[in-house]
Amino acid sequence: MALTIQKFVVRSVLVVALALSLAACEAVPVDQPLFGGSADSDTPLVAEVLKALENNPQTSGLRLKVSADEDVIILRGTVNTPDQINIAEQVAGSVAGVRVVSNHLYSY
Repeated sequence: MALTIQKFVVRSVLVVALALSLAACEAVPVDQPLFGGSADSDTPLVAEVLKALENNPQTSGLRLKVSADEDVIILRGTVNTPDQINIAEQVAGSVAGVRVVSNHLYSY
């Protein structure tokens, strides 16, 4: 009986740890600016992608985090519809110098 309770406690702790780590993976804080890259990824390419997203009427109000790894743009955040995921990827990919868009956007 004690072994069963011990297994239950261990499994419960693992489930909670997994849930917390998954919740933190893609979360964009409410107080974060609508657009912005991390300090180590503020490059001219990120700036151009941010400008393109801000200037596009279909993406201008989205809460997105944009960063870059050389010529790969990384999009993170939550949008309202699956269509907005595709539009944001297309807008980012249309910027000169972007080779690949790594899209980590999701809709709710």
